[in-house]
Amino acid sequence: MNLRPIVFLPGAWGNREDSVSFWAARLREGLSLRAQRSFIPITYEEGASSQKRVVRGLVESIRRRVGPHELRLGINVIAYSWGAYLTCMVGMLHPTMIRRAVFVSGMPHTGFRLRAVARFARAAPMCLLGALGGSFTLRSTDEVRRVFFPGTARNVEIEGEILARAHSERTRTMIELLPGPQQVKADPPLFPVLAIRGSPEDDLFSTGATYTGGPNVEEQVIAGFVHGSILTPAMAALTKSVIEPWLVRD
Repeated sequence: MNLRPIVFLPGAWGNREDSVSFWAARLREGLSLRAQRSFIPITYEEGASSQKRVVRGLVESIRRRVGPHELRLGINVIAYSWGAYLTCMVGMLHPTMIRRAVFVSGMPHTGFRLRAVARFARAAPMCLLGALGGSFTLRSTDEVRRVFFPGTARNVEIEGEILARAHSERTRTMIELLPGPQQVKADPPLFPVLAIRGSPEDDLFSTGATYTGGPNVEEQVIAGFVHGSILTPAMAALTKSVIEPWLVRD
């Protein structure tokens, strides 16, 4: 059985020591006890001024947390949202570091599509307004609900916890993910990828998203899977029945 370390890479607003475990909790819950012992949540350089600096700090964190023998064999990755894009960047710069990866509501290697940006602007206008001042973060539980749980019953407790734990990302770094000449794109992943996401109707970040281009990409589009589904009990069940078996396939 494949017992490589399982590294978890969070998305934006979850990239801090006091919040990454919150975003990883349901994934960890669904893993077997043996897999839980090798589960490593990783944070990036908070406030980094570019995607390349984020990736450089991410690689340094992985090397600190994962032993040299395991790195030579290649690690398994579960990446959420922005973490999927960063996984592709790491794979592009360090082709042997990643063995297999699961993307959960993952951002494609190409970054945001214009249609996704337009939908985000309607869902979180105050976030974008604040970004003009250099600080990119959600501003209210209404924005949290529209971004993470559109079309679902309100859960005031979890919406409030997301908002309380959300920290600012630097606007300059996030701009590099937007369409335009400044956009920093990764190559398509060459390692096997299982991409789990909702439809564009359920997850605004899925608008125009594509994971094609790599030779070993499997996609699962799940009805009703919203951007906040990673925080729900259904995520633990999905981890147990789909994600862990796929990661230990070889």
